This record gives sequence, structure tokens and C-alpha cells, in this order.
Amino acid sequence: MNPLVTIFRAPWIIPVEPRDVVLRKHAVVVENTRIVGVLPEDKAAQKYPDARTLDLDGQVLLPGLVNAHAHSPVAAVRRLSESDIPVDSRRWPSLQRHVSPGLVKDAATAAGVRMLAGGVTCCADTYFFPEAVTAAMLKVGMRACIGLFIGDEPHPGAADLSEALQHGGDLRDEYKYDQHITFAFVPHSLATLSDKSLERTRMLADEMGLRLHAPLHETAAELDESIRRYGARPLERLDRLGGVAPFLTVIHMEHFDDAEAKLLSRRKCVVVRCPTYGDLFHLRGRSLRELGATRIALGNLAGMQGCPFDLFGEMRRIAQPLFAFGGPSPGDVLAMATVHSAHALGLGDVVGSLTKGKAADMIALRCPDAVASGETDVLDFVTREADASRVRHVWVGGRQVLHDGAATQIDEDELKRSLAARMAKRKMRSRPQPSPQLS
Repeated sequence: MNPLVTIFRAPWIIPVEPRDVVLRKHAVVVENTRIVGVLPEDKAAQKYPDARTLDLDGQVLLPGLVNAHAHSPVAAVRRLSESDIPVDSRRWPSLQRHVSPGLVKDAATAAGVRMLAGGVTCCADTYFFPEAVTAAMLKVGMRACIGLFIGDEPHPGAADLSEALQHGGDLRDEYKYDQHITFAFVPHSLATLSDKSLERTRMLADEMGLRLHAPLHETAAELDESIRRYGARPLERLDRLGGVAPFLTVIHMEHFDDAEAKLLSRRKCVVVRCPTYGDLFHLRGRSLRELGATRIALGNLAGMQGCPFDLFGEMRRIAQPLFAFGGPSPGDVLAMATVHSAHALGLGDVVGSLTKGKAADMIALRCPDAVASGETDVLDFVTREADASRVRHVWVGGRQVLHDGAATQIDEDELKRSLAARMAKRKMRSRPQPSPQLS
């Protein structure tokens, strides 16, 4: 037996590319970390007679989901604020007084386990202390694009833009050859960067080969403020500074006109939408269909209040209205959560589909009897019915990181104890001390 080659057999295989295709009596062949073939079961057995065979009875095999926008440590940090006020993406920096590198690492590790359990094998994750988030993602076995938080104002880990860019560059150099980690520059808001700082960041991103993940056009108020301060809408301002290019991933893009949609499509940018977050904070932007030919990816701001670690939920949230109006097919919706999101992270040639030559990032979902009987189409099930409870197994780069719903790289009980201890310690520190009593 060749221990380096494994044949994965499942009743249903959804490769994502080509779109809306379900393969039956097929197998995915993995050698080391890469997919070396997707072919009929009998041909796989003939071509690789010494391979190990794994039968996934009653399950559908598909690419791992890619969460294109998350602030995962916030889930734990937010509990330290002892506040019932909803925290949206414009206010989460207010929690910075509660964070430390150790807490961020444990919080991101716990979040990584939850994402894996929900079928997410790769994410774009941005928070303070990116070195801690990087260590956490590697610890759980996830692939990740780590957001390098930038701004002219100080934040935990950097006193100003120069320090943030220097730290980001050093971190990128440290992990330059790691197959699981990439980086992107992420301004919390373009309003926090002067034109000079924004152009400097854009030039450095281009020089280092990094993407720019920019939250844009989230609210109408943001547009008004940009016009007042800079005389242009945010996308127009970014364009005149050379930032609207194929390396740009736009987060949110709720409010736009037709010319802006055409510009994003023409420049081959990717737009990331977070449907649950948009509904929760009543962003009420224009629909996905109005973005036209622009490639659309999915994020779910995992960790933010009201945004569970559930990318299947994001697919369910957009699938019903899209199908009802004759919009994208189930395969199109699944592509938003896989290969389109991979492109948003600059990893479209690495993950996102079960394609020869790509990394073997895969998930297996337990299917209901209705799929086996033919009553429910398996693509409809994945995009409109499935949730995290259906995820049984997860592989990243051919290595199994979730087996029967349990993480294989982490002692979850020890992680819970460590995180609880750190949070208790931070709460004690942030609690006001009583004034000394005079005798």
C-alpha cells in the first residue's frame, strides 16, 4: 500500500468547477497535499492499485468552504466588554482595551475549531496582533489569509501606519514559504487613512504581492462623509490613487451605482458580501444581482455579535430569494462560498474546487435520506438545507483536521480552560479598583 496516495470515494462529489455538476461513482485521488485526479472509481482503482481507499458512505464530498471576511477573536473579546450594545464593524475597535496577544491567540484558536466544525477550511481573518491570529490558524490546521490591520491612528500592536506596515512586512517575510498562510492589508476604514497613507499602502501591497481588503460603501453615511472630507465617494477616491485593480477585494459594497459596479467588474475586483451582518445592522444595500458580472464572494464576519460561525447559513440566507427571482443556480451560490471566496483571498489557483493540481482542502457532509432517495437534489441540500451539524470530516492539504466532528489537532478541553483563565484574568484587570479607605 502506498501511504502517500488516498482514493476518496463518495456517493456524490461536487467539484464546483465545472459549475452545477454532481459526479456519481467517481473518486478524488490525493497524493501528499494535492489532488492528482478526479475520475471514475474503477479507473482510479486501476491507475492507483496501491493507494489507500476511504469510503464516505452516505456523504457528499466537496471543496472546503472559504470564509472571505471574519474577525473571529471578537467572539471572545466581546464578552469581556460586559455590554449588551451590538458591536458592528465600525465599533469593534472600541474593544481594543480588552485584548492581549495571548488572549487573541486562544480566542482565534477556539474560533478556528468552530470554523472547521462548520466546514470552513480557509478564512480571511483580521484582528489586532496578527502574529497571534497566524499562530492560532496554524495550530488548528487551517489555511488563512491574515489581515494586517492598518490606519493612521494607533491600535494594539502598532503606534502608527509606519509601524503597522513594518510589522506586516516582517510577518509576511517570516511566513513567506508557509503553504497555509498568506497576508493582506486591511484598513478598518478608508476614512482612517489620508491620501498619502492610502497610496503608500497601495504601493507596498503591489511591491510585496499582497492583496488589499478594503471595507467600502457599507452605509450611506460613509459615502456622505467621504464626499465631505475628500470630495469623492470612497471607490472613486481609491481609484484615483490607483487602488482599484485586480489585487483589490471590496468588503460589503452595499451602496453603489451602475458605473461603480461596472468599474469593479472591468478591473476584475472581488466583492465580499456578509448577508447575516447586512440584515442584522439593516444596511439595506442593493442586491447581489445588481453587481452584474463582478465576482461575488461570501463572508460571515464570524465572531461579530449575531453572526454565528456558519457559512452554510450565509448560503441559505441568499439562496432562497436568488432562486425565487431566477437568479444564480445552486452551483453559483456554492461557488460564492468556495472558489469565488478563494479568489478574494488571492488563492483561486490553490483552493476552492476539486480540481487536479489544487490543494486537497475538502469536506464531507452527511446527507439525509431524501438525498439518497432522489427526493432532494444534493446541490439544493448543500446550499439551502445543510448546516454545521452535517459536517463529519474535514481535510486541509490532505491532512484530516476534523474526524467525526472532532478536531484532530487541538485538545479542546485544554483550550477552553486556557481561554477561560485568560478571560477571567482580563476581567479582573479591567474591573475598577476601590478607593482606599481613610482610618
